[in-house]
Amino acid sequence: MALKPLTEQQAALITKATPEQIRVAGQAFAETVQTVVWIVGLCSALIAILAAKDSPLQVAPILRNGLVVALAGAVLAGVAQRLIRQVAQEKHNTILLQFRSHASAFLFEFVEAPELQEFWTAAEIREQMLRLWPEVQVPQATDDIAVWRKAYQHVNESSVKYHKTRETMFQTMIGAFEGKSAEEAAAAFAQKSPENVAFEVVRAATRSLHKWQLAAGILYWVTSLLFAAAVVALAASVVAQSRPVAPAATGPVTAKP
Repeated sequence: MALKPLTEQQAALITKATPEQIRVAGQAFAETVQTVVWIVGLCSALIAILAAKDSPLQVAPILRNGLVVALAGAVLAGVAQRLIRQVAQEKHNTILLQFRSHASAFLFEFVEAPELQEFWTAAEIREQMLRLWPEVQVPQATDDIAVWRKAYQHVNESSVKYHKTRETMFQTMIGAFEGKSAEEAAAAFAQKSPENVAFEVVRAATRSLHKWQLAAGILYWVTSLLFAAAVVALAASVVAQSRPVAPAATGPVTAKP
């Protein structure tokens, strides 16, 4: 029988793709860090320039205070983003490795047993059982065909039932690592998800990761927007002050009588 699409094939794909996912996530994290460090560095430099007594940037005091507050906010948000992003990255890598570990438990091929044939002898049934289920203890020292047929049917039904349970467990595992509740996972795969304490722990960890990633994303945009707003306001002030002031119009001077 071919590998089941929701068990062995996907389990093999997960175990193979996890290292690449960690590598790509690490690259994205490094690029984000570089951007935030660059913004924080520029903000710190602008704060130092604006605070200097002989600052080359001559702006109104009220505007200077607003710019310093905005730039300081960008620096604080950038530092917080860096710390939160670091925690989120560590959680992300840990969850991916756990996902790979869980998926590897499903890496074995399920072989579908052929239908029990009426013409099979006791020896043939025994040979089939030893080939299909070598780990199962088969009846010994009996040539009773009824015993062998009953044993074959029982083991085959148990094997099929176990494999279906594994499929459901695998689907539940995927839902847990996506942060879905047991009900959401069951609805996604149109079947009841089994209770599993380990999956509840995984589900909680994934939801925690999502919150950390959301916080890091919000702080990233706060940092960027505060920096952009401060730069735009500063540029507008410099441009306004650099415009030449038109001289006041004067009319002809007339002598008083």
